[in-house]
Amino acid sequence: MSVISREDHPALVADSAGYIGRDGEIRDLLRLLASERLVTVVGAPGVGKTRLVRRVMTEAGARRGDEVVFVDLTEVRDPALVGHTIAVHVGLPGGSATPIDNLLNTLRDRRMLLVLDNCEHLIRVCADVASRILEACPAIVLLMTSRQPLASPRERLFPLAPMPVPDRDAPCTLAEIEAFDVVKLFVDRARSVVPSFSVTRDNRDEIARLVRELDGLPLAIELAARWMRSLSVGQLSERLDSQLRFLGAKQRHRSPCTRSLRDTLAWSYDLCSPDERLLWARASVFAGTFDLHAARSVCHDGTLGAERVPEVLRSLVDKSVFMAERHGDGLRYRLLESLREYGAEHLADEQEVRRRHRDHYARLATRLHRARGTSASLPQCHDLRTDHPNFRVALRFCVDTPGEAAAGWRLASNLDVYWQACRAQAEGRDWLDRLLKAGPGDGPGRAEAVLCDAHYAVIVGDFARGTELLDEARELAQHGGACDAAARARYMSAMLATFTGDLGQATTEFAVLVEEFHASGDRQRELASIYHLGWCTAFTGDPRRGREILRDGLADSVEHDELYSQNYLLDALTRVDAEYGTPAEAAATLRQLQHTTAQTGMCPLAGDTLAAIGWVAGRLGDHTRAAVLYGAAETASREHGFAMHALALFTAPHHRHVNRARVALGESEFRRHHTIGESMTAPQRLTYALDPESTNTRGRRTGRSTDGEPSLSRRELEVADLVRRGLTNQQIAEHLTLSPRTVQTHITHILNKLDFHTRTQIAVWATQQIQAALKA
Repeated sequence: MSVISREDHPALVADSAGYIGRDGEIRDLLRLLASERLVTVVGAPGVGKTRLVRRVMTEAGARRGDEVVFVDLTEVRDPALVGHTIAVHVGLPGGSATPIDNLLNTLRDRRMLLVLDNCEHLIRVCADVASRILEACPAIVLLMTSRQPLASPRERLFPLAPMPVPDRDAPCTLAEIEAFDVVKLFVDRARSVVPSFSVTRDNRDEIARLVRELDGLPLAIELAARWMRSLSVGQLSERLDSQLRFLGAKQRHRSPCTRSLRDTLAWSYDLCSPDERLLWARASVFAGTFDLHAARSVCHDGTLGAERVPEVLRSLVDKSVFMAERHGDGLRYRLLESLREYGAEHLADEQEVRRRHRDHYARLATRLHRARGTSASLPQCHDLRTDHPNFRVALRFCVDTPGEAAAGWRLASNLDVYWQACRAQAEGRDWLDRLLKAGPGDGPGRAEAVLCDAHYAVIVGDFARGTELLDEARELAQHGGACDAAARARYMSAMLATFTGDLGQATTEFAVLVEEFHASGDRQRELASIYHLGWCTAFTGDPRRGREILRDGLADSVEHDELYSQNYLLDALTRVDAEYGTPAEAAATLRQLQHTTAQTGMCPLAGDTLAAIGWVAGRLGDHTRAAVLYGAAETASREHGFAMHALALFTAPHHRHVNRARVALGESEFRRHHTIGESMTAPQRLTYALDPESTNTRGRRTGRSTDGEPSLSRRELEVADLVRRGLTNQQIAEHLTLSPRTVQTHITHILNKLDFHTRTQIAVWATQQIQAALKA
């Protein structure tokens, strides 16, 4: 079984309060998932759909032995981004221009419970995606949540009703009142603010009345319980009753559940102070989560000073309006969707707040752009992942708001290193295409945006669009669009030549550009030109000179602590040494590449890099490992949206290395191991490729099991699978409800049984063996 960990996706962070009730619904939903492939949990806002599926998904995955992937669509406002969002969550890097097609290819042979949460605002596209997945991917089960059905022919609905409440006309005893799950929920949440609270003979009728007035709606009950710090149950009930009578005439057209939630929200809003109301409304512009710095930047003005924001934010957390989640060393805040919608209705100065929101995230993008190529840029990219939904909101504001396109050009192009490092070039390209159409002209920043867009078009093989954009960039440069636009347009032209096979032009142009960028002090583009010049020179007949060029560039990047540049220069040098150097040289270079790639902590390797690592394995005599890597490279290339063989000078040597492994292993064994590599997920490919124990000059195969079934217990198999996913002993202990000492004992047994020495070897072995072993 493989389940997205807390670290993989913050949406799966456990609720701070325990889950209460719904045992019957959990059993019924599990039973339905055992026989149906598309199940939609439908219900009113605040009824508890998300919490129910979170409870169900882990147990469903354990029963089926499948992967379980959770995708929260709440933060996705644009239907065009649904495919990108799902693709990233299932392990696709998001570099494809056609994410749905690549998603189907990736999921075709995988067994998975795929959970899409909060589909109601994207109902048509979610229905279409579900239909295509069901048709193309026979082992995928879809579990959706929505306020309305998808209306798909194969859909089975699971209506989720509010929790049962005590009967108004049948008085209950104290014990009977306490037995209701809805009462248990209220008491549990009330005790979080008043630890001594309990159901008594004196307050039982008031509690029963309160939960009835709230129609047993879990979110409404939790919001009301938070006011127990300052109000008694009786006062809560009286105030809510007054609110219901006041709003009753206005709300008659709504369903009872929707009325109950909105009345509770209105009541909670009225009980807030003016500053709390203002912050609640302004924070509705955020998507996903946000930190304190963002809240200060976006939500303050002359009415609500920045120095007041932290105190007001804490107060709203205490009232359960905002949720606080720990991310790394800090806290981030989230509004539940119903509360966000209500706050947005009360946002008076929407355009100004949204502009401040855009400006805040534009500043983060500018800071990243200035750090490009330094050791600080990759950690910044990693940190910005949590703000991806907010970048989408900011970019959408620039697309939709007249006069804001130029700001959008700068924002999207300043995120260039982020799009690339996180393999989200296709989304970056999509935003750039829309922004360039939204704001025609030659304003500041357009040349930069056009060149970024051209780069993304070229790397996915859309050479016609790349050429069209390069022509526009040259015209902008000619008319003063940007001081370095002409040189950068020539850089992109040379890069395009490497893809289309005009290697003479590419080599000549890159040699000139290295000198020009050096003279202008643009070290990043100088090193990028050195990367292309070095491996083009080597593969067009002068490997000695090509290696010298790359090593000189590498020394410069090391001297200036430019980890990103080191990584891609070592990537090129690995290819050159694997093709032209000795096995020992190739192995030494690969170990350096593995080290720097592991340091970056960024997304999985591209197909051409995986293929080059396979070349090294073949040179070392480990043809089995080479075959696995060649299969992994094929899948990675498809996922990234282009074939690595589009690089003309890469094709012939790659075919030669592949054929060497095929001859050494025989067709049957080659295909078997090639298929293992093809079936790897992106994290599995990264773990396998970065195994330092596999890179040596004797061709020793490490990190693998011997032939035959592994002699591990089921618990040991589960531990090995969690090691493969990168969890620490403490995290594994929490996941399996064990002590860390017991986890360490299991790991020691695994190492001894498989004759391994490191956790990396366990992870690599698990990549090849664990799924088949767990299904046996």
